[in-house]
Amino acid sequence: MATINPVWKAYNDFHNEGGEGYNPHEKFIEPGKGEPLWSKLGSKASKLQDIANATSDSDPRWQEMMDEVKVLRAAAKAAMNQGI
Repeated sequence: MATINPVWKAYNDFHNEGGEGYNPHEKFIEPGKGEPLWSKLGSKASKLQDIANATSDSDPRWQEMMDEVKVLRAAAKAAMNQGI
């Protein structure tokens, strides 16, 4: 059973405000076995947050990293609520 990818939804909500637009993530995922998706996303968000913390906020990449952290945290929350 395919499930809507929480990363796709969070990215779409954050950048496209629910409308059509570019989204680099797959729309559907097949839940598998192993580590839950919410755990993987939370870990990725934490690592990116650590990198952003070590980056000057005057660096143009800093805002991109912070935006991606917001997307990953929203996706992890959605994945946890869906149990995937």
